[in-house]
Amino acid sequence: MANNQYLSVSALTAYLKRKFDADPYLAQVYVTGEISNMGRRRGRHLYFSIKDPNGNAVISAAMFSYEKRLKFKPEEGMKINAIGRVQLYEPNGSYSIILEQMSPDGVGELFLAYEQLKKKLKQEGLFDLPKQAIPRFPKK
Repeated sequence: MANNQYLSVSALTAYLKRKFDADPYLAQVYVTGEISNMGRRRGRHLYFSIKDPNGNAVISAAMFSYEKRLKFKPEEGMKINAIGRVQLYEPNGSYSIILEQMSPDGVGELFLAYEQLKKKLKQEGLFDLPKQAIPRFPKK
């Protein structure tokens, strides 16, 4: 009879976490996909999922202090390119990607920030205000 040594779930998860943390290929991963499950913002941190366009694969993602790092506002359905590290969360054995950088795919970051600001100001009605006449002979 074989001498099997059974591991507890927590021992197996701790072992896998050490493997994830030591793997140099998981320390910096480049991933592209579509944002889904947006809206889980907690303070300065952003939590969402990144999925393949065909929807067959999904990974949880987090970006800490995202407002300092991004010039655009991430939105549901936006296609992104991201750089981060893969991490295993021991309490429930799930893995996710912790993002360091993120940019929209196909549209420049500054252009997207400009378009989002323009949309926000238009919703506030700032472009609908009556225009003032230009003085014929300005003094300044």
